[in-house]
Amino acid sequence: MTVQAWLIFTPAQRADAVQFSETTDFKVDPRVIDNPLAGQLGDAEVAVGKFVAPARILNDPEYGPVWSSRLSTLPIRMLDSEVIFLPAVD
Repeated sequence: MTVQAWLIFTPAQRADAVQFSETTDFKVDPRVIDNPLAGQLGDAEVAVGKFVAPARILNDPEYGPVWSSRLSTLPIRMLDSEVIFLPAVD
């Protein structure tokens, strides 16, 4: 269980971020929210099919200068990874 601040992306926002990421040394590849339990949080921003990346990107000493102006308007939520991601299948 990891509770942390996450940036929330729509599929289109994720596509834009991944495309821009290819032009930098500071890669960002938001992960899909795939756990149906996420829908029980009562927050429309947190839904299966949206994407997340750690919000620490915004103030990371290396990533921040590249990404903060592009991502700072995205919603940020404190979320438990066990609620937004399905368990890994071995």
